[in-house]
Amino acid sequence: MNKKIVLILVAVAIILAGGFVYAKRNGGLQNIIGKTPSQTTGGVIIKPEDPNKTGIPTYPDKPISPAPTSAISVQYLIEHRSALNNKIVKVKGVVVADWTDDSRCRPDITEMLCPQPIIFIADSSSANRDLYSDLRVVLNETDKSYKLGQTVEIKGTVNADTYNVILIKSY
Repeated sequence: MNKKIVLILVAVAIILAGGFVYAKRNGGLQNIIGKTPSQTTGGVIIKPEDPNKTGIPTYPDKPISPAPTSAISVQYLIEHRSALNNKIVKVKGVVVADWTDDSRCRPDITEMLCPQPIIFIADSSSANRDLYSDLRVVLNETDKSYKLGQTVEIKGTVNADTYNVILIKSY
């Protein structure tokens, strides 16, 4: 008999045996078939967080007219994300995360595993700030001029939806 077929049959047998052992330990198949996972695991269910009840969707999304011409805060951008979507704005903030360091990329496959350089800016660098209000700023491949704690004004195009606000820096 072919080795592949034998290995497949052995794997199927192990899976079936495991299922029967599980069923026996839990009172037989009649106590498992047709029940929900919570009924067979003691009532413990891990549910994902509702994305509409946390983060950006919980912030107001106010209209404005016209778009501001001077630098705005990160909070102002988040609270006017729909009105500013696809608009060019200047945002002022503090660099709170810097992902432009190539040293984190594997040198043999840098182009495949090294992400687009980005920084995150916020209105404050306080450890107690709301992390959902940090703004992701997408940079070009060669822009590595930012340092943590640096106060910056960055001009770029807003890309916003219900769950995200991103600024793509203009060059």
